[in-house]
Amino acid sequence: MKKILLVLLFFSICINEAESHDTNAVKYFPLTVGNVYLYSDYSCCPPHSSYIKSRVTQESIINNKKYYYCTNFPISTEGDFVNGWYRVDSLSGNLYRYDSNNSCIFIPYEKFIDSLSALNGDSIKSCGIYTSVFCFGTSNISLFGNTYTAKKFWQGLGSGSYSGYYQYFYIKDIGYYKRYSEYNHPPSNASATLIGCYVNGVLYGDTSTTDIRKLSSDIPLSFALAQNYPNPFNPTTKIKFDVVKSGNVKILVYDILGREVQTLVNEMLQPGKYETTFDGSNLTSGIYFYRLTALDNSSNVTFTETKRLVYLK
Repeated sequence: MKKILLVLLFFSICINEAESHDTNAVKYFPLTVGNVYLYSDYSCCPPHSSYIKSRVTQESIINNKKYYYCTNFPISTEGDFVNGWYRVDSLSGNLYRYDSNNSCIFIPYEKFIDSLSALNGDSIKSCGIYTSVFCFGTSNISLFGNTYTAKKFWQGLGSGSYSGYYQYFYIKDIGYYKRYSEYNHPPSNASATLIGCYVNGVLYGDTSTTDIRKLSSDIPLSFALAQNYPNPFNPTTKIKFDVVKSGNVKILVYDILGREVQTLVNEMLQPGKYETTFDGSNLTSGIYFYRLTALDNSSNVTFTETKRLVYLK
C-alpha cells in the first residue's frame, strides 16, 4: 500500500498533468520504423566535431507495450547518444525507455524520460541520469524553410565543478531537435542540432539522412536487387538496387525466423540505380535476409526479390 501511495505522489507532484494537458504531445517524438535523423554534433570529453545519425530501426511488443528501437538519440536525461527501446504513452504523453534492470522504483521495467505533454512552468522528474527538468513552454522555430512549434526544456545536471545544465527542444511532427549544454569545467559546452531528417515518409533538410545514394539516373531494364558487399560483413555492408518506374520502394531486413529487424528503405523513388547501407551494430551475428519490394504505381504491379546476408562480429 505504501509503495502505491509513493507512486501516486510521484506523478502528482512531478508531472503536473492535473491542470492542463497537451493533447498533441505524441507528435513531439514521432516513432515510426524507418525514421532517420542527422545531427551536427559538438561534444566534450574530448571535444570533437562530427555528425551523428539517429534511427528508428525496429518495433517490438515488450510486456504488452509497443516499443521502438532508437539508435544514437541525443536525449538529455539519458546522457549522450543512447540506444534503446522507447515508447510514447498515447494517454499521458510521457516518453519512456524500457529498462530490463527494473531500476526505477516508480515504474516497473521502464525509465521515465520526459513529459512531452508538459506545459510552460511544469517541473518534471525522470528516472534517468538527471532528475530536475523544467518546461519553458512552446515557441516557433524556423527550420527547413518552414515554421514549426517547438517545446523547450531546461535541465540541471551534476554537482560541484561538474555542474551545469542542458537546454533541449522537441519539434512538433518532427521530433528531437536540439541539445545545448553548459558546464563549469572545460570544454564549457556541447551541442547537437538537427540538420536533416526523414520522418513518416517526408524528407527534411540534408538529403544524406536516409543513407540512400543515387548512383545513376539512367533507367534500368528491370527492377533488380544485387547481392550485398561485402558478405559476410561487420558491421556495415552495401546493397545496390535498380528502380524502373516511380513508386514506393522498400528494403526490409529479416532474421532467420522471418521476423523484421530493420527497415533500410521505405520511400518514393524515381527511376535509377541506387545504393543503401545496412548497419547491423545492434544485431547479433547470424544469417539474415533482405527483401526489395517495389510498387509500380502505373500498373499496380509489385516486384519482390530476396537475398541472404551473413553478419559476423
